[in-house]
Amino acid sequence: CLLGFSLFALVMYVGALPEGSKARQMLMPIRGELSIIAAIFTIGHVANYLGMYLADILSGFAGMSAGMIASFIVSSLLIVLLAALTVTSFNTVKTRMNSDAWKRLQKTAYAFFGLTYVHLVLVLAPTVSSSGQKAAFSIAAYTAVMLVYVVLRTATHLRAKRTRPSTS
Repeated sequence: CLLGFSLFALVMYVGALPEGSKARQMLMPIRGELSIIAAIFTIGHVANYLGMYLADILSGFAGMSAGMIASFIVSSLLIVLLAALTVTSFNTVKTRMNSDAWKRLQKTAYAFFGLTYVHLVLVLAPTVSSSGQKAAFSIAAYTAVMLVYVVLRTATHLRAKRTRPSTS
């Protein structure tokens, strides 16, 4: 799901960029479309892995480690969030929704992105000893992407808070 994650990361980063930045101005108009493309890649990933683990899941998680069960639970939440966020990324749906409701729903993208990271760590961490540097590098790379995003998003939030007129 590397391509799906990469596109979702791009979508999240665009929202974390400063308001007047060139990259934000270029990518903001296609952010919804990028989300839909990312979702398509992610749905392929889900279908592939669901097929691999379906027998284990249907047998009551027999033979699955606690980490894999936790990963399945997190990925189940991700699928629900992915469905809601993807459907509301289509302009025809977005324009028919109440704008406040749409904005509230879109804020679940933060939970989606964070849970995606949790899912990745749950899947990759047990393979560090067997896969060695590759799994460790992957976890480090995903961690760096998430940390930079959190820093950017926090800075953008604080900047917006400073420029907003106070309501008191």
